[in-house]
Amino acid sequence: MKKYMLISIILVLIPAVLFAASEFQLVYQGDSVTKPVDPKKLEIAIKLSLANYGWRIVETAEGAITAKYEKSGGVVMALIKVSFSSEGFSVSYLDSKGLDVDMNAMTIHSNYVRWIRNLIKTIGINYSSM
Repeated sequence: MKKYMLISIILVLIPAVLFAASEFQLVYQGDSVTKPVDPKKLEIAIKLSLANYGWRIVETAEGAITAKYEKSGGVVMALIKVSFSSEGFSVSYLDSKGLDVDMNAMTIHSNYVRWIRNLIKTIGINYSSM
């Protein structure tokens, strides 16, 4: 009986470990915005989308917004830079905590990848609805 229990636990844990870390890109291109792009309108869409998902804007500059997302009282943190222009936008990874980043293997926790994909999609939706 213990043998079957051990096998069951292993069969459950192996997929969980394999899916815990996902390949990621340092820069994601936002292809969800139709051209020609209005940079002012895009900046508003980006800010609305960041706020929608609980990202906190920590710095703004001409054509760039740096934002931070914290979860579990700061145990998990992601820092990104969203760059934008009349050509479109991109989301760049800057730093993180608690997301199992391995820069050599280019892996990060799958939640980060999901957060960024959702953010990019929402930026496109917000931009299109303006």
